[in-house]
Amino acid sequence: SSFHEEDEAFHEAIAQISGYPGIWTILKTVKVQIDRARRLTLPVLGRMDNVVHEHIIIRDALAAHDAQAARSAMIHHLSAVIPDVDELRARYPDYFC
Repeated sequence: SSFHEEDEAFHEAIAQISGYPGIWTILKTVKVQIDRARRLTLPVLGRMDNVVHEHIIIRDALAAHDAQAARSAMIHHLSAVIPDVDELRARYPDYFC
């Protein structure tokens, strides 16, 4: 399967084990914009390797039941998209009108 399918499955699994079983349903309603940014940033900015590495850190923290490390890794992972979106805004200003 494609990277995007695996990425989607990873995020859904995180949502399922978060203790908030309905969160994935809620997230899917706002994911359209997030997915667009993900699809633009991964190939253009070479972010795919970083995302895979971030996912490994998150997975390992969860497997070790290290809540603080998992939280820290998730914050880093989610925050990493902000500079990517800024770069996308500069490259594709028409997408952000």
